[in-house]
Amino acid sequence: MPAEPTVQAPVAVAAPAATNPPAEVPADEPLKFPLHAAWTATLADVPSFPPAYDSGFGYFALRNDQLAAISLQDGIEAWSVECPTTSAPAAGGGLVFTAGAAGIESRSQKDGQRVWIRPIEGPVTSLYWDTGWLIAATDKGPLLVARATDGEVLWQRDLGAPLHTAPALAGDRLYLSLKDSRIIALSLQTGDEVWTHTLDKPGAGILALAERLYVGSLDDWFYCLDTKNGKRKWRWRNDADVVGMPVIDTRRIYFVALDNMLRALNRGGGSLYWKRALPMRPSSGPLLTETLLIVPGLAAELHGFAMADGAPAGDFVLKGSQGEELQLAAPPHLTTKKTIVILTKNGQLQALGTAPPAAAPVAAPAAAPPTAPTPGAAPATPGAVPTAAPGAKPETPAPAPALPADPTSESTPEPTTKPEPVFTPEPGTEPAEPGAVPAPAAALTHSP
Repeated sequence: MPAEPTVQAPVAVAAPAATNPPAEVPADEPLKFPLHAAWTATLADVPSFPPAYDSGFGYFALRNDQLAAISLQDGIEAWSVECPTTSAPAAGGGLVFTAGAAGIESRSQKDGQRVWIRPIEGPVTSLYWDTGWLIAATDKGPLLVARATDGEVLWQRDLGAPLHTAPALAGDRLYLSLKDSRIIALSLQTGDEVWTHTLDKPGAGILALAERLYVGSLDDWFYCLDTKNGKRKWRWRNDADVVGMPVIDTRRIYFVALDNMLRALNRGGGSLYWKRALPMRPSSGPLLTETLLIVPGLAAELHGFAMADGAPAGDFVLKGSQGEELQLAAPPHLTTKKTIVILTKNGQLQALGTAPPAAAPVAAPAAAPPTAPTPGAAPATPGAVPTAAPGAKPETPAPAPALPADPTSESTPEPTTKPEPVFTPEPGTEPAEPGAVPAPAAALTHSP
């Protein structure tokens, strides 16, 4: 008799591992490290000046005399027009403003078509927009203030020195930092001088509130001035020049200096909360997010620090295609969509956002256990696929529970110590104690 064939049990085969699609970052998620590229774009030519931004677009004056509008949502070019410029553009109120040999002109945000043009004597060296006001400085000296909607010049004033940094508006005042070291306050409506405060060296970026004006200086000091009369309320001594604009929250004011330090002072009395050494030389003032301070370097790099104590919170470095170092062409821009837009000198544009959480692997279904042969059934032929009994429903293996994602541990921030405050208060006044919370000043605005 032929040998009785042996019964072959079904062989369990593991299914290939699967991963979930990348998770999206929730809309209410604060910007945090690690950062990832939301999109990348390359401009048609290298930038001639720092760009201008509004809520939806960035506007770039290029070396080939083109003005390009790039969407901040996806990095796609919306339009590009021929527009030779003599200064950086400005944007606001649905318009883009440029200065050239013919004067100042405005273009539509939607398509770049010209809306109005205003002849100006002498080349414009700087152009700024703020809440409906257009401010232009010329190489001839006069400062012009115009209505942004139609370009009508409301007043002009010879300052006797060129601007050193961007002007600041608060309430009915216009505050200017000049290269001859003066900080001056002018009436926004008429251009009349309200007060002048002279520093030892020119001031850096101005942050103006209703009652206080904050400004760093090239004389190594950081100042708080009274907006009523320009008198000094307090000042803080640094070991090097202050760089860029300060930023502020309800308790502290933050700034960087060329001693490679990030500092947080009490905004009321000027005492030191904390300071943190930077791993690089800062190129501009910090950006303020919901929980972080982000400081840019001269190279295309960003470093994050916790607002509470200055603890390092993450780093980002952008390299070229061959791993070469790239240089920033302008200060990074923080958008309303919680992304940071950086522009390099070679015309590379990148939007950085919070990296989405890693997808957890999905476990493969468990293999079915071997099935015993049915009593009375013919033995299976070697190599044959077992067949279920007629009318029987095939058994569905129960899926195995999904494997949890590997937890990510966070390092405990290194404790920081508070150095003794060294500041100079206004004569006859006492500085606020460290940790005191002054009432936030509400900035007033007036439309032209």
